[in-house]
Amino acid sequence: MRLTTEKDNTTAVLNKTIEAVDSVTTANDQMSKSLEKAALIGITNLHASAIIVRKGGKIKETKRASRADKIRVCYTIAPNTIAQAGDRVLYVQVINPDNNIIGNTSNITFGQDLLTYSDSATVFYENQALDVCVMVEGVPQELVKGLYTISVFDAGRQIGSTTLQLK
Repeated sequence: MRLTTEKDNTTAVLNKTIEAVDSVTTANDQMSKSLEKAALIGITNLHASAIIVRKGGKIKETKRASRADKIRVCYTIAPNTIAQAGDRVLYVQVINPDNNIIGNTSNITFGQDLLTYSDSATVFYENQALDVCVMVEGVPQELVKGLYTISVFDAGRQIGSTTLQLK
């Protein structure tokens, strides 16, 4: 009878311990997911403009698709002390009004996802704010009147988007 009582008490304590371990494991998983989200980088001040490149290398902005040579995409990588420092490749995708990706397009796969992008920039991120500009080459038949959609990706995740209207 005493052994049965001790066994029941031990089983009750074991069940409480298992419940405590399960709740701690769940809390750890949620905290890990939150930390992963916090470690992702973000961008601010994303803006795009059409530019004309003169023979001397001088750059001039334009609003006319017929005069544009390139699309310049500039943004600031936001500071993040939790994000891992080091080389980062950020991908820029410029979609013209005809829904075509312009520039020297390339493809890259992230897990199951395929990203077609216009250009990329490799930067050394040191957890501080960093300004980046990318020039996307355009050919006359790709640079047409209308609304352009510009997106920036980090490891397959879209971190910013803007639009550009050309006449």
